[in-house]
Formats: sequence, structure tokens, C-alpha cells
Amino acid sequence: MNSKFLRVAAAVAILTLSFGAVSQVAAADYLKTVTHMDAFAIQGQQQPARTDTAEVWLVPDKAAMVTGEGQTFILRNDLGVMYFVDSNNKTYVKVPVDFMSKLQDEIAAEKGDSAAAAAKSAMQNVFDNIDITVTAMDSTKKVGEWNAKLYEVKIAMPMGTVTTKSWNSTDIDIDLSMYQSVANAVMAAMPGFEKMLAKMSQLKGATVESVSTMNMGGAEVKTTSKLLEYAKKDAPAGIFDIPDGYTEDTSGMGGMMGGH
Repeated sequence: MNSKFLRVAAAVAILTLSFGAVSQVAAADYLKTVTHMDAFAIQGQQQPARTDTAEVWLVPDKAAMVTGEGQTFILRNDLGVMYFVDSNNKTYVKVPVDFMSKLQDEIAAEKGDSAAAAAKSAMQNVFDNIDITVTAMDSTKKVGEWNAKLYEVKIAMPMGTVTTKSWNSTDIDIDLSMYQSVANAVMAAMPGFEKMLAKMSQLKGATVESVSTMNMGGAEVKTTSKLLEYAKKDAPAGIFDIPDGYTEDTSGMGGMMGGH
């Protein structure tokens, strides 16, 4: 198991807990979050600590998540597509929201219906073998300007476990289903993911602070995340669109995951 997988898995775990035209859009929901991952060792190699700040913009049918490392995820439900944009090399990957269905069609066309059914079953089993326990605790506290309640979340997977203390607040008035979409758009297309989301719905409100400990492949990774700002304000012009001059990376999802 490599360090990139651990980073992706940690991001998915935290984002899952977090909830989910070129013109200026008024009254968008804006959230700014800082996430820190401690240094860890995997397969004898030390991985340095990392801190990243992400900004999320939400309007009906559109969402964008911009990271400090030059990566942007854009969800366009109105167009049925999502974009993974890399500002470091000015490229983007375009993926249909229903890409899993299209992938199964491609497998069926190339290898037959039985192969497509086997692939779907294998992906279904990934989520069937994930056990999630959400426990509401008695503790409450103020995180920034928000009143928050503590939840303990335990996720047991075949490859390891993730334990999270999550402080959630109902003071933040956002479309949680849309946030879930931008946070989990790729995984949400997987068969069986709705069962995982049903469990996570026990978390009431948006996550304003969390501390997660992941144990996978003999490595322990601790990640903390905190909401720095929430506001309703104008979204930047073009935030939900591919910038001019960017080139599509037609190598697809594989090319994106093999990037930075």
C-alpha cells in the first residue's frame, strides 16, 4: 500500500464526515477548511506532514472545491459532468457523473455482460464490507462561532480502520446533500455507496472540526480538519467552469490519479 493511497483514503474519510456558466452567482454558500495530516511512515519510507486549505462554493446544481495545491474539483449536476482541474499544468479531466454506468457498458461491450456484472459485484462488495458506527456523545462546545455537538465515528474496512471524533453544527445553513455530492462525487457513483451515506446521515449538521486516526497497512495516520469560515456571498466569476487555455487530459481518471 503506497502513501498516495493513504492520502486519498484519509481525504475521503474526512470529506465523508464533512457532510456532502461564466457569470457571477449571488448568494453562494462558501466554506473554507484547513486540513493537516501528520507525518507517517509506510513501507519504510517517511512521508512528511502536509497542511492544505480548501475552499468550497455551492449553488443549486453546481459546486466547486479548490485546494491550496492547485487542484480544483467542479461538479456540474446541470450538465451531468464533473471536472478535475490541475492548475499546475493547465489540464483537466472530464468525467460523467454516471461514469460507473458507462464503465460497465464499456466492459460489457468489450468482455460481455458477465464480466460487467462481475465488476459491479466486486465494487458492491467494497461497500458491503465496510462497517460504520456513529455514536452521538454528550459533549458540546463552541468551535469558532458555531455551537457544535460531538460524534464518534468508527469505520472498519478490510484494509484498516478509521476512528474520528467529529464536531458537527446545525448553525450552518447549507445544502448538505449538495455538499455530500461535491465531497463524495466519485465514490457516490459506486454501487452500494448509498448504504454508507445512510449511516453517515446520523451526523446532524456540518462538520466544523474533526480528528481522525487511520490505521492501514501497519501505518497510523492522524488528520485534523477545521472549518475556518462560512458565509453566503458572491461566487467568483467562472468558478464553476474550465478556465480558458486549459487542455483536456483524455487519459481519463487514471491520468488524473497518477498526477500530483
